[in-house]
Amino acid sequence: QLLEKETLGKEQIAEIFSAIVKRPARPAWTGSSRRTPSTRPPVLSPRELALTNGANGATPAISTAKATASEPVTDAVPEERPES
Repeated sequence: QLLEKETLGKEQIAEIFSAIVKRPARPAWTGSSRRTPSTRPPVLSPRELALTNGANGATPAISTAKATASEPVTDAVPEERPES
């Protein structure tokens, strides 16, 4: 039935896979019985880190300032320059 049509709707997909039963959620696999999963959040990317600079840990506000001819408003992150 799945291969008879090229495009299927959401209802058709749900009907095809209706017999599938999800397994129960498993605990985090750490590779060792002595190691517990970390509670620390993921490391921020350079772009995410740049957005928090000067915000004292708060989410930075979106700039609502008007652009002028001499100084345009931009939310772009400065490019990283290679070290010499």
